[in-house]
Amino acid sequence: LDVREASPHRHAQMTMAARGKRFDDFYTHLTRPSAMPVTHGSFIGPDAIAVAAGRSIVMGALATGSITHRITTKDEVKAFRFNDANPDELFVASKTKVVVYDVRRTAEAVREIVDKGTVDISSMALGPKGSVLTGTESGIVNLFERGVTKQPTRVFKNLSTNISGGAFNEDAT
Repeated sequence: LDVREASPHRHAQMTMAARGKRFDDFYTHLTRPSAMPVTHGSFIGPDAIAVAAGRSIVMGALATGSITHRITTKDEVKAFRFNDANPDELFVASKTKVVVYDVRRTAEAVREIVDKGTVDISSMALGPKGSVLTGTESGIVNLFERGVTKQPTRVFKNLSTNISGGAFNEDAT
Protein backbone atom coordinates (compact mmCIF):
# COMPACT_ATOMS: atom_id res chain seq x y z
CA LEU A 1 0.00 0.00 0.00
CA ASP A 2 1.63 3.20 -1.14
CA VAL A 3 0.51 6.09 1.08
CA ARG A 4 3.41 8.38 0.32
CA GLU A 5 1.34 11.16 -1.27
CA ALA A 6 -1.00 11.15 1.74
CA SER A 7 1.69 10.43 4.25
CA PRO A 8 3.17 12.66 6.89
CA HIS A 9 6.54 10.89 6.56
CA ARG A 10 7.13 12.74 3.29
CA HIS A 11 8.47 15.81 5.07
CA ALA A 12 9.58 14.13 8.29
CA GLN A 13 13.31 14.89 8.09
CA MET A 14 12.74 18.55 7.29
CA THR A 15 10.16 18.97 10.05
CA MET A 16 12.31 17.16 12.61
CA ALA A 17 15.16 19.59 12.01
CA ALA A 18 12.91 22.64 11.91
CA ARG A 19 10.49 21.84 14.74
CA GLY A 20 11.87 18.90 16.64
CA LYS A 21 10.33 15.44 16.67
CA ARG A 22 6.54 15.40 16.53
CA PHE A 23 4.29 12.35 16.67
CA ASP A 24 2.07 13.61 13.85
CA ASP A 25 5.07 13.34 11.51
CA PHE A 26 5.02 9.52 11.65
CA TYR A 27 2.45 6.75 11.53
CA THR A 28 1.77 5.77 15.10
CA HIS A 29 -0.97 3.15 14.71
CA LEU A 30 -1.82 0.31 12.34
CA THR A 31 -4.79 -2.04 12.33
CA ARG A 32 -6.26 -4.79 10.17
CA PRO A 33 -9.48 -6.80 10.42
CA SER A 34 -9.07 -9.82 12.67
CA ALA A 35 -8.36 -13.29 11.32
CA MET A 36 -12.05 -14.13 11.76
CA PRO A 37 -13.87 -14.95 8.53
CA VAL A 38 -15.37 -11.88 6.87
CA THR A 39 -19.18 -11.95 7.01
CA HIS A 40 -21.13 -12.41 3.79
CA GLY A 41 -21.77 -9.09 2.11
CA SER A 42 -18.99 -7.28 3.94
CA PHE A 43 -17.22 -4.57 1.95
CA ILE A 44 -14.02 -4.83 3.97
CA GLY A 45 -11.91 -7.76 2.90
CA PRO A 46 -9.16 -9.59 4.76
CA ASP A 47 -6.57 -7.51 2.89
CA ALA A 48 -7.79 -4.19 4.39
CA ILE A 49 -5.37 -2.10 6.41
CA ALA A 50 -5.57 1.27 8.15
CA VAL A 51 -2.76 3.51 9.39
CA ALA A 52 -2.98 6.64 11.54
CA ALA A 53 -0.82 9.66 12.18
CA GLY A 54 -1.95 12.59 14.29
CA ARG A 55 -5.56 13.31 13.33
CA SER A 56 -5.56 11.35 10.04
CA ILE A 57 -6.43 7.77 9.17
CA VAL A 58 -5.73 6.29 5.74
CA MET A 59 -7.42 3.00 4.79
CA GLY A 60 -6.51 0.82 1.87
CA ALA A 61 -6.44 -2.61 0.33
CA LEU A 62 -3.16 -4.51 0.33
CA ALA A 63 -4.15 -6.68 -2.64
CA THR A 64 -4.57 -3.71 -4.98
CA GLY A 65 -2.39 -1.18 -3.18
CA SER A 66 -5.17 1.39 -3.43
CA ILE A 67 -6.35 3.89 -0.85
CA THR A 68 -10.05 3.43 -0.14
CA HIS A 69 -10.78 6.02 2.58
CA ARG A 70 -9.31 9.00 4.37
CA ILE A 71 -10.71 10.01 7.73
CA THR A 72 -9.75 13.16 9.62
CA THR A 73 -10.67 13.51 13.27
CA LYS A 74 -10.99 16.61 15.44
CA ASP A 75 -8.37 15.38 17.92
CA GLU A 76 -5.33 13.11 17.71
CA VAL A 77 -6.12 9.43 17.14
CA LYS A 78 -5.19 7.52 20.31
CA ALA A 79 -6.38 4.05 19.22
CA PHE A 80 -8.46 2.49 16.47
CA ARG A 81 -9.63 -0.96 15.52
CA PHE A 82 -11.95 -2.84 13.20
CA ASN A 83 -14.93 -4.46 14.91
CA ASP A 84 -14.36 -8.24 14.98
CA ALA A 85 -18.10 -8.96 14.77
CA ASN A 86 -18.64 -6.48 11.93
CA PRO A 87 -15.47 -5.54 10.01
CA ASP A 88 -17.40 -2.79 8.20
CA GLU A 89 -17.14 -0.74 11.41
CA LEU A 90 -13.97 1.08 12.41
CA PHE A 91 -13.83 2.30 16.04
CA VAL A 92 -11.62 5.37 16.51
CA ALA A 93 -10.69 6.69 19.96
CA SER A 94 -9.52 10.27 20.32
CA LYS A 95 -9.19 12.63 23.26
CA THR A 96 -12.75 12.55 24.62
CA LYS A 97 -14.76 9.99 22.66
CA VAL A 98 -14.91 6.88 20.51
CA VAL A 99 -16.43 7.40 17.06
CA VAL A 100 -17.70 4.46 15.01
CA TYR A 101 -17.29 4.80 11.23
CA ASP A 102 -19.13 2.72 8.64
CA VAL A 103 -16.36 1.98 6.14
CA ARG A 104 -18.40 0.11 3.55
CA ARG A 105 -18.50 2.99 1.09
CA THR A 106 -18.16 6.49 2.52
CA ALA A 107 -16.50 6.15 5.94
CA GLU A 108 -19.21 8.21 7.62
CA ALA A 109 -19.50 8.44 11.40
CA VAL A 110 -22.54 6.43 12.50
CA ARG A 111 -22.38 6.81 16.28
CA GLU A 112 -20.29 8.18 19.13
CA ILE A 113 -19.50 6.79 22.55
CA VAL A 114 -18.91 9.72 24.88
CA ASP A 115 -18.31 9.96 28.61
CA LYS A 116 -18.46 13.65 29.47
CA GLY A 117 -16.12 13.03 32.42
CA THR A 118 -13.34 11.62 30.23
CA VAL A 119 -10.89 14.09 28.72
CA ASP A 120 -7.78 12.02 28.07
CA ILE A 121 -8.44 8.65 26.39
CA SER A 122 -5.14 6.82 25.88
CA SER A 123 -6.26 3.33 24.81
CA MET A 124 -9.26 1.29 23.67
CA ALA A 125 -10.28 -2.36 23.43
CA LEU A 126 -13.31 -3.98 21.80
CA GLY A 127 -15.06 -6.96 23.33
CA PRO A 128 -16.53 -9.86 21.34
CA LYS A 129 -20.05 -8.97 22.51
CA GLY A 130 -19.89 -5.33 21.44
CA SER A 131 -18.44 -3.85 24.63
CA VAL A 132 -15.95 -0.99 24.46
CA LEU A 133 -13.23 -0.44 27.06
CA THR A 134 -11.41 2.90 27.22
CA GLY A 135 -8.36 3.67 29.33
CA THR A 136 -7.27 7.19 30.23
CA GLU A 137 -4.00 8.96 30.91
CA SER A 138 -5.17 9.59 34.48
CA GLY A 139 -5.67 5.87 35.22
CA ILE A 140 -9.45 5.55 34.83
CA VAL A 141 -10.94 2.64 32.87
CA ASN A 142 -14.47 2.93 31.46
CA LEU A 143 -16.53 -0.02 30.23
CA PHE A 144 -19.40 0.66 27.82
CA GLU A 145 -21.71 -2.30 27.21
CA ARG A 146 -23.08 -2.80 23.71
CA GLY A 147 -25.51 -0.03 22.80
CA VAL A 148 -24.51 2.24 25.70
CA THR A 149 -23.15 5.53 24.34
CA LYS A 150 -23.53 8.21 27.04
CA GLN A 151 -22.42 6.88 30.43
CA PRO A 152 -20.09 3.96 31.09
CA THR A 153 -21.64 0.81 32.53
CA ARG A 154 -18.70 0.43 34.91
CA VAL A 155 -15.87 2.74 35.93
CA PHE A 156 -12.61 1.54 37.49
CA LYS A 157 -10.86 4.39 39.32
CA ASN A 158 -8.34 2.62 41.54
CA LEU A 159 -5.45 2.85 39.06
CA SER A 160 -2.98 5.70 39.20
CA THR A 161 -0.95 5.48 35.98
CA ASN A 162 -1.64 5.91 32.27
CA ILE A 163 -3.66 3.02 30.82
CA SER A 164 -1.70 1.99 27.73
CA GLY A 165 -3.81 -1.03 26.78
CA GLY A 166 -6.69 -3.28 27.69
CA ALA A 167 -8.23 -6.58 26.63
CA PHE A 168 -11.24 -8.82 27.15
CA ASN A 169 -11.08 -12.51 27.95
CA GLU A 170 -12.92 -15.08 25.81
CA ASP A 171 -16.30 -14.65 27.52
CA ALA A 172 -16.05 -10.83 27.30
CA THR A 173 -15.63 -10.18 31.01
